[in-house]
Amino acid sequence: MRHLGTFRGLSCLPALILAGCGGTEPAGDSSRELPFVVRLNEVRLLGVGDAEPAPSPGFTNTADLTRRMAERLRKAGAFTWVSLEEDRNVAPDLELQVAFIEPDFGAGQVEWVGALFSTVTWLLAGHLSWVINNREYPNARAIIRVDLRPAPGETEAEAAQGDWFYDNLPLKGLSTNFYERADMRYWALNILVPPWWDDGDAETSGESLVDRALEYFVDNEPDKIYLALPGTYFRNRYSFLVNDAEREQVYIVTKQMLEEVRIRCDSGRKRVLGELELALVPDEEVEEARRIIGSKVSGLGDLADDFIYRVRFDEAERGYVRITARLKGVSITSGQWTIYRSRSAQDRE
Repeated sequence: MRHLGTFRGLSCLPALILAGCGGTEPAGDSSRELPFVVRLNEVRLLGVGDAEPAPSPGFTNTADLTRRMAERLRKAGAFTWVSLEEDRNVAPDLELQVAFIEPDFGAGQVEWVGALFSTVTWLLAGHLSWVINNREYPNARAIIRVDLRPAPGETEAEAAQGDWFYDNLPLKGLSTNFYERADMRYWALNILVPPWWDDGDAETSGESLVDRALEYFVDNEPDKIYLALPGTYFRNRYSFLVNDAEREQVYIVTKQMLEEVRIRCDSGRKRVLGELELALVPDEEVEEARRIIGSKVSGLGDLADDFIYRVRFDEAERGYVRITARLKGVSITSGQWTIYRSRSAQDRE
């Protein structure tokens, strides 16, 4: 089946988030969604060392490449929302910088299993062979560098901590089918040649390979971030939020007791939680809370010596909801997270 191709700032009011998010609901799988609005900066193209990059066709429009990457991350459900630099009304929790190092896919080579399969199909069923992968790119040198860090506006001490997640992802296993390489202006010639023949039109195949690269990125990188980021955030901020959407509540795990929790909704609704001692999970429910937290995130440790708070939402606290938590006796920046709670039918009307 693998040969089948495809056609292809803290003070900012969260009331502004929805405008930047286009008024849409997140489309991803919330079971592995981290509770952050992440701003994706414009994708960079880098050479090796001081050399200028020599990008393959398809990399020429980095603004469009960035938009396509943001759309795929949203669909993957990696974060609550992924915004772009032009979304000035969106106050991000984190900032993501992605760079393609040596953005060159190299020349394509015949993938002989796919070539045989597509040739037989071409002889028997003509253009149906066009969607069978039959060229691969083993000489692709591109590496995707990922830097995830606190959003701009943090303190100098926070900025000095550098990246909270860093990874280099080599592109592997890229392949294309005839439809993804051919210039359809010459459809008559396309019908006459075997579907594995030649690299096709450079611009068409370049765009298709960029699509495949983005697919590879979202198939691999979000899982790495999901496993690594919660523990890093917890070590740096001494707190982490876990969204228990099924029970309409969140858990805030902290290394120190909480001084204050604020909730702001994109509707403009605000709430400051008082008497936070009452929000601490009772001793008899701590084990169940640890079990729920452990089923949703990794990297926080056994939580044996940590504080676990449970915050239940009011019915009206829906849409994009930002939660900030300030710790007692700690000078570090507050923990900050954004989740999405589905709107009621009345709110959507």
